Amino acid sequence: MKILEIKNLVPCQCLLGEGPVWIAGQRMLYWVDILQNTIFSYSPSTHKLNSWKTTEYIGFVLVMNNNQVIGGLKSGLHYLTLNNDGTAIEKRIDYIDKENKTIRFNDGIMDGAGGIICCTMDMLGKGQLGKYYYYHDNFKKRNVIDKGYTIANGPAIGIKNGLLYTVESVGSQMTKKGIYVSEFNKNSATITNKKLLIEWQKQSSPDGIVIDKNGGLWVGEFGGNILRCFDPNGSLKHEIPLPGWNITKAAFNYRGNKTSIYVTSAIFGASKKTLKMYPNTGDVLEIICQL
Repeated sequence: MKILEIKNLVPCQCLLGEGPVWIAGQRMLYWVDILQNTIFSYSPSTHKLNSWKTTEYIGFVLVMNNNQVIGGLKSGLHYLTLNNDGTAIEKRIDYIDKENKTIRFNDGIMDGAGGIICCTMDMLGKGQLGKYYYYHDNFKKRNVIDKGYTIANGPAIGIKNGLLYTVESVGSQMTKKGIYVSEFNKNSATITNKKLLIEWQKQSSPDGIVIDKNGGLWVGEFGGNILRCFDPNGSLKHEIPLPGWNITKAAFNYRGNKTSIYVTSAIFGASKKTLKMYPNTGDVLEIICQL
């Protein structure tokens, strides 16, 4: 890997920037500021930034193949219509954990077959109430495929091996802090042979994960400024220091012989001293490289 440039792409100053998704057909980057109930989109070619407000915390936003937008709001999954005036019309698909007011959606991905795998977390960071859900059959079915997490993150599906990678960001006696791998069966909506792939022994926390076209597993670092890449076996391949703190997640835009890695970050939890040392905290950063 050769890094050509690292720059501040969008100075959006997100309180909790998360979930970047590159939509190649639109040439558009989407992400959210979870705690400010905001969805963003940005065009690198026109430099146009759009934003939409939601009525609840927004953990993730996904653009389906038919350009239908799905959002993981705090209380459940929704269809979203993003209007030109910055408002978002929300049509509920379901509720999650209605009895637990401290639970919210945290992250999610499309599975490549019309389904969505997404996860929840305990906002108090105490109970092991976080779960991974699988929505399929046009979202008419929802299965709990994994549970016992305090702050569940990710997930990611291996492009070459089809394995499911999940994250526990804080750790507990039930589920250690780190990155897990398991076999995922879409037909039965179950996982098997789950194991801890990478035990995270740093003071920081593993955050969002994404897999590149070569099978590399990229992990953000909350409480740090490093974006890391591991191979499918859990061996460290790359560490990229960035001028922002609380690195949350990455997305990839493949441009011929160059690749842009878009990286979100978060002001939340950063001290004044940290913000002075890492002035691009809360912004979207771009790593231009050759993978």
